[in-house]
Amino acid sequence: CIACPIPKLMVWGEAIPHPKLFIDFILFKPTHVILFATESVPAILLFYLSKIVRAGVLLIVEENCERYYKSIFLSMVYAVKKWVFSSIYHRSKVIVAESDASKAYLINKGIPPERVKVIPHGTNNSIFRPQGKDPCLAEMLKLSPTCLQKIIVLFAGEFSEAKGAEFFLQAIDLLKDREDILFLVPQFGEIYRQNESKIK
Repeated sequence: CIACPIPKLMVWGEAIPHPKLFIDFILFKPTHVILFATESVPAILLFYLSKIVRAGVLLIVEENCERYYKSIFLSMVYAVKKWVFSSIYHRSKVIVAESDASKAYLINKGIPPERVKVIPHGTNNSIFRPQGKDPCLAEMLKLSPTCLQKIIVLFAGEFSEAKGAEFFLQAIDLLKDREDILFLVPQFGEIYRQNESKIK
């Protein structure tokens, strides 16, 4: 793991680490690299840098559907990225898909099924299980004691289409009349920005 306290830069509409991270990566010369978020700009750059330093690469693919953009510019950028990550998938010997939907997505891109292994994300249920609500955390989030009596549903991560936030928004809409449910939504990401007044 390379720590990089330097601010991120925007490239093709995505936040990426400062170039120093990539320079450090080349100097470090890893022998093996595991890449998540394989269709992001940083992962694409790290894939090609891994080839330069001759590191073995294992791709973990979480994507499971094509993206469509209203903006012509973003559609053009996505078309280029699509061509790039499609070539990356075809050049990889083994790809780990995090779900059957991700495997189907890859097969639809022409990747032979035998090259795709499905390994779902695991969850340690001894840690991640329903527990008592933490009053200190509730106070930090400015939640009242009344809120703590409700079922709390949290969306963790950027509230964007890439993270499936549109489905969470649909769930909120379906359950908006339930007085016993409280949704906690991060205030960043394109789905949040597009629906801010509705969410509030």
